[in-house]
Amino acid sequence: DLSTSPYVDIAGVHLLGELRRELAERGVELRLVEAHAPVRDVVRNALGPEAGEISRRITLDDAVTAPPAPGA
Repeated sequence: DLSTSPYVDIAGVHLLGELRRELAERGVELRLVEAHAPVRDVVRNALGPEAGEISRRITLDDAVTAPPAPGA
């Protein structure tokens, strides 16, 4: 839940990317939710498609109850 993070630096984005990869190796999908526009932009620009779906409108409850993404 990134709703309380109005910004993220590039080191934080790379850490999220690394965490996403490590969790994927264990069969766990990392979902980023409720991100502000500047955070979404930085994450998408730095990680590209690896960022996965990231939206201000997806809530934590949505992410927890949603089925796994295809290929996850």
